[in-house]
Amino acid sequence: MPMKRILWGLPACFWIIIQCAPPPPVSIPHRPREEPAIRVGLTWGQTRVVFSLEKDGVLSTPEQNLAIRGGLNEKWAVSVSGGTSKDRYRLVAASMSTRSGAETMSREINQKGYSNFIQEINHTEAPDGSKRLYRIVLSNTFSTHEEARRVQERVQRDLNTFIIQEGENHSAEKLVMTHLSSGRTITSKGPMTVSGTNVIIDNLDVGKGFHWQGRETRVFPEKIIFTRDSRGMLAVINRLPIETYLKGVLPSEMPHGFPMEALKAQAIAARSEALFKTGRAHSNEPFDICADVHCQVYSGLSRNHEKTDKAVLLTRGLVLFYDGSICDAVYSAMCGGHTENNEAVWGGKPQPYLRGVPDGPSRLRHYGSLAHERNIRRWIDSEVSAFCNSPRYGSLPALEYTKKYHRWEVQYDQKQLQTLIARQTGQFLGDIQRLKVLKRGVSGRILSLRIEGSRSSLVLNKELSIRKALSSNTLWSSCFYVTEKNIRGGIPQLFILKGAGFGHGVGMCQTGAAIMALNGKSFSAILTHYYHGTRIRRMY
Repeated sequence: MPMKRILWGLPACFWIIIQCAPPPPVSIPHRPREEPAIRVGLTWGQTRVVFSLEKDGVLSTPEQNLAIRGGLNEKWAVSVSGGTSKDRYRLVAASMSTRSGAETMSREINQKGYSNFIQEINHTEAPDGSKRLYRIVLSNTFSTHEEARRVQERVQRDLNTFIIQEGENHSAEKLVMTHLSSGRTITSKGPMTVSGTNVIIDNLDVGKGFHWQGRETRVFPEKIIFTRDSRGMLAVINRLPIETYLKGVLPSEMPHGFPMEALKAQAIAARSEALFKTGRAHSNEPFDICADVHCQVYSGLSRNHEKTDKAVLLTRGLVLFYDGSICDAVYSAMCGGHTENNEAVWGGKPQPYLRGVPDGPSRLRHYGSLAHERNIRRWIDSEVSAFCNSPRYGSLPALEYTKKYHRWEVQYDQKQLQTLIARQTGQFLGDIQRLKVLKRGVSGRILSLRIEGSRSSLVLNKELSIRKALSSNTLWSSCFYVTEKNIRGGIPQLFILKGAGFGHGVGMCQTGAAIMALNGKSFSAILTHYYHGTRIRRMY
């Protein structure tokens, strides 16, 4: 996600400790693999997509190969024509890479009272050599996506699920490519692949649900594939070498003005994340990962910069491993001073390398457990000496925009909060009487929140659900406390939310990584700080 000073103030003893710590190991396998290719879903669920070519290119279909005209004024459109399907929806509670792991997870979910079965998925060979994925699917089926979503909300306290769609064969459908100025059409059963030139795709949705959401026209390197998604609608996929892909991720996820060691750490985290998610994140779709926040932001060639390109080149093939497996190297813009445990945010198995840790000197522990209300209030109200509190550590232009995320405040009057919650959750609770914290994580992020109204109450679980309910474009983070003011007849007229950080807080804090790099820390030291017990290996 778009981000998403020198440590003069640290005690000498701490400075000595971090300076003298041994560097984390970097091991290189004897037989590195070849660089893998990756299929990136640029958009899907579409009825029509408009594009152009930088120069003349080649269109390949199962039926023929054709030369197609390029130039910015030569617009083409692709759509799906014909065919109908009856779809059903299911909830997937987990995805595992081994049958034994899936069987264990299936039993645990059964014990919670949810009937399920294991679905074996064949997918393109993953970078770790596996060709199987085992999904734990709840037994219920739903006729509409909305029906599945409602049940998903009801079970979210016990299970972190996602929705899949199962449909009939879409073979009757055709892909139609139309040259907009001449009306010439090319029809194929698909897929349609454009190669030999960069491709400009118009009006792509970006950042949906976040403050930077909008539409952008972006440029992508070859190859671009037009095909049908799991619902029989149009999907656009960029298939390319993973190192080329990373050159489009890095400047989208971290400013090029950050120090080189931070950019190198980001490159390794992004490479690891892409390889980990291959075959997992979108196993029901014809691509490996998506180009948005759900996986990691990929902007094609639109934001490339020589400095981020260099960071990718200098770390070519380097991947984070834990206990012999590729790491789920998630990251966020700013942790707020303490990172979070992975299971607190997404559920699932706790990962030893994704434990919440103070983002800075050991004295941050003096605040006590941030899961306690008294401690978290003191924490948020303090100018803590965390790495991600960038103003404490000097000045760097690229870090200026991060200042507003470390500590922030949002205010809503009664009417605003009523309206916001009703719009974001679909439930009108009446006058909002109280926002009651039920559970916090180790970083102080709220994991369960009860909103009490004069008509009814609503319990929100998971940090992202809470952030989406309390902001029209997603609250900076769920690490906040609430002050209720101007109470009349038991009804507060003003709610003040004071918070810390931006994002889920799991894994690497991008702002903290920049500060560590400014103070001479290497990319390997940065990664070891945020992903404990990991090793860096060269895969290819």
